[in-house]
Amino acid sequence: SQEVEISQLRLVRQVANAENQYLLSHATAARAFGRDDGSDMTLTGQVRVQQSPQNGPELQLQGSYVRVYQQGDRLRGENGVRIRRGNLNLTGQTLDWDASTGILTMQQGVSATILP
Repeated sequence: SQEVEISQLRLVRQVANAENQYLLSHATAARAFGRDDGSDMTLTGQVRVQQSPQNGPELQLQGSYVRVYQQGDRLRGENGVRIRRGNLNLTGQTLDWDASTGILTMQQGVSATILP
C-alpha cells in the first residue's frame, strides 16, 4: 500500500457483522494521513467519529488525535478524548477501543457521567 495525506477528511463506511446487522460509520477530521488501504490512518484536528449500529445506541467520539487501525475496528485516541453512547458520557486523556471484543479502555483523568 502507499502513503496518503488528506485535508478536510470526510469518510463514510458501512459494514455487516456475522448476523447481517449493519454498522454505519462517519468520520471527519482537519487532516488524515496513513496507508491508502485504510489499515492504519491517523486523524488530527477536530476529529469526530460516529458509529451507528442497526440495533443499539450510536457511539460518538471526539478528540484532536485519533489513530485508526484494522480498517476501523481499532481506535486509539490521545490528547483528550470524549465518548458518548446512549446516556453514557466518558472523557479522558487516552482511549483504546477494540470493536471486535467491545472493550473500551480509557486512562488519565477519566470521568464518567450517566444521564437519566
